[in-house]
Amino acid sequence: FIQSPTVYIAQNKTSQPKGMALLVLGLMSLTHLSLSTIDAKEVLFLSVASFLFHSCTLMVLSMGWDFSAQVLSCKAQGLTLFYWLCLSLSPLLLYPALQLIQYSLPSLTLLIQMAIVGITILSISWQVLMIKLLYNISYLRSIAIYLFPFLFIVATFFLLVGMGISSILL
Repeated sequence: FIQSPTVYIAQNKTSQPKGMALLVLGLMSLTHLSLSTIDAKEVLFLSVASFLFHSCTLMVLSMGWDFSAQVLSCKAQGLTLFYWLCLSLSPLLLYPALQLIQYSLPSLTLLIQMAIVGITILSISWQVLMIKLLYNISYLRSIAIYLFPFLFIVATFFLLVGMGISSILL
């Protein structure tokens, strides 16, 4: 998957990579704890809480992207998209290692920050690629599907702020 995500997704897009998805989610929940200073008693609770947080966040994003795809006349694939999105987080597992290097060698801060931005862009590009391949659509439509939930949230925020301001002024 990491070497050639396009080929891997195209060959396996009808399957749901549940095992790998759960592994990546589990590792993500542990990476958040790797640089924190917490008691051993709290590790299990915080690991489970982090796992549930990541799962719920990805599920909401999957539902938003699947809804956007269905509006554009694509077949519903929300659960499959959820599992594939979990895999798109795998580059983010490098964050703790990069942060440790940054703390150990402060002179490399700019280089580490550039690497973190690059890893984030890689993860986002994999998400757009997964949307493109799962729904069998163009890159432009997959980018539109990717951005729709975020634009909806921003529009809703401005609508609510506008309603609040108008109620204060009236």
